[in-house]
Amino acid sequence: MTAVEAAVGDGYAPSGKSAPTTGPSRSAQDRRSRNGPPFNLIESKLHPPWVRPGIVARPALVERLQAASPGAVVCVVAPPGYGKTTLLAQWVQRKGNRVAWVTVDPHDNDPSVLLTYLAVALDRVAPIDPVAFEVLASPATHVPPTVVPRLAAAMSAMTEPVDLVLDHVELLHNRQCLDALEQLAVQLSGGSRLALASRTRPRGRCRS
Repeated sequence: MTAVEAAVGDGYAPSGKSAPTTGPSRSAQDRRSRNGPPFNLIESKLHPPWVRPGIVARPALVERLQAASPGAVVCVVAPPGYGKTTLLAQWVQRKGNRVAWVTVDPHDNDPSVLLTYLAVALDRVAPIDPVAFEVLASPATHVPPTVVPRLAAAMSAMTEPVDLVLDHVELLHNRQCLDALEQLAVQLSGGSRLALASRTRPRGRCRS
């Protein structure tokens, strides 16, 4: 896990303003409609915030993120107000459309909820195994052991690498959710990367 720990400056758009993005394909929408979660997705959680004009750019830190090796887990750690979200949003602007974004909130302390958002975010980059959505929509009690390997396999099998970004990871405290993220990081391969932004260092190995 590659750690990026730095004061990067604060500043991001108010809630509701997101970076322009292309919507999911009709086939992806139909698939999720048939096997959708038993809750309404909050669309703003699936988009990086809009970076306001005039926000100080952090090219050196963006370069460090960009230079992370294929298959790496990138950890952006800094106290509140240091601009972790802004840094990641600037990185996403540079990278283009091969990024799946999830903004974590307290409601994600449910493995089915968290993994549903991860699955939808990845599916919008490239279609993933529909069985993952079927499992997530079922009342099964052991969702992570079934879904996490499918998400990792989906990321590894994509024709072009994808970066999965989770912002505000410090809000996660459910053990199953944390275990799921750790397992996803362990199983990651194929050039895709996992980026975690948090006020505290996430669980797992973190290389400086």
